[in-house]
Amino acid sequence: NSDESLLEAKAEKKEAPENIATVAAWENDEKEGQRRLDQITDAMESTDFIVALQRNRLILKIQRAEKTAEALRRWCDDSQLSRESRIRLEELSTPSASP
Repeated sequence: NSDESLLEAKAEKKEAPENIATVAAWENDEKEGQRRLDQITDAMESTDFIVALQRNRLILKIQRAEKTAEALRRWCDDSQLSRESRIRLEELSTPSASP
């Protein structure tokens, strides 16, 4: 599939010279993305203790960030609920202008 898109891009390169820079940038991005993926895969498969320790630290940081995000989400929900409750109480306590 990626080979097909690469062939299509190369065909476009021949047909439309103005797309050469775009295709070249796309190819560079694809190569860089693959290089990074290979590095991450190598690190994940490594038996080196330091790599495993770094991986565990990253996992802990991600988990901590998820917990922080969840706490912030709950706080925002509570704040919104509190604000909505205050508005509703103000509406209820305001004397209505009914004749």
